[in-house]
Amino acid sequence: SDFQRPDEKGLTQYTPSEVLQMLGRAGRRGNDSVGFSLWRDLNAALVLGDAKRRSCNSSLKNDPITFLGLVGRGRDLTSLQKFYNSSFLKHQKPNIDLDLILKSQVMDKLKQETLPCHNPLYSVAKFIEEDKKSNCFECPHQVRCHDYLENRIQGDLSALQMHLYRIEALNHDSQLTQYGSMARFFPQNGGLIISKWLVENRFKAGDLEKIIELLACFSFAAHKKIYVEHDYSNPFNLDKIKKDFSYFYPPGLFPDCYEIKRSGERVIREFNPEAGYILKLWLQGISWQELILKTQNEKLSEGDVFGVLLRVTSYLNAFIQYPDSIFREEAIRAKEKIARAPISEILD
Repeated sequence: SDFQRPDEKGLTQYTPSEVLQMLGRAGRRGNDSVGFSLWRDLNAALVLGDAKRRSCNSSLKNDPITFLGLVGRGRDLTSLQKFYNSSFLKHQKPNIDLDLILKSQVMDKLKQETLPCHNPLYSVAKFIEEDKKSNCFECPHQVRCHDYLENRIQGDLSALQMHLYRIEALNHDSQLTQYGSMARFFPQNGGLIISKWLVENRFKAGDLEKIIELLACFSFAAHKKIYVEHDYSNPFNLDKIKKDFSYFYPPGLFPDCYEIKRSGERVIREFNPEAGYILKLWLQGISWQELILKTQNEKLSEGDVFGVLLRVTSYLNAFIQYPDSIFREEAIRAKEKIARAPISEILD
């Protein structure tokens, strides 16, 4: 009668959707065409009596990990395009362009029965990278083909398709490369970079605790300030990482990864070099109280410290789950180090 119920945090208000579910039980199913509800008073009915359903939103994203995951499950471009265009996302946003670029479409546009390339968009991607493997350099249809594709890759999904060719996550057959296969396991911010470096063997066994300091950078908001000791520096070339980030996550394709400062400078939304300091101290065995005292300030709450530790744990799960990972055992041990009180209480 007071529209509250107990939960693990104490008393909480019933949400409009919970009230709606209860109202939906008025009347006997199969017997009554109308149901009635009795309210405590008029004000209660006015507050929650007209409860509405929560809007239903598609969780499908036209992001690299979803795309690569679907390809990894055996979908070719034709079935992938059909999947996206028959999705609830397309129903919800009818104007979104979820078409891919197929060779047959290019041939029809150019009125050609054959083309010198196996995959026109892949060839253009290699051409942009100045890769001599591209057929575009000596193709007689280059100008007309490129003009057509330049317009087509403005679509929401075709632009992503092009990008996955450029970063070599997909090969000329539109199948996963070794890198594309690995990237599926790293949906976190910066995952396209981490998985690329893994497949190129830039990380060595035994280096995981240093890598964790980099993972922390990708797991913390740029605007948060952390108190760090003067002699601390992240073990990676951060300028190089920022440059790599703009290549793997171009702003035009990934606008949510960036924010514009008042000065007009574009910065990576979640990339904070100082966050590595938190993980370094925690892995060294510092107590929770000491960690908070060493790092906390008016812009950094205890919840922020919880958050970065938990997100790094999520990253470590990717290292553990990826088949043939040379870091699996290291990642398991590092996760155990991180998952001590009070972090263990949340993970449990």
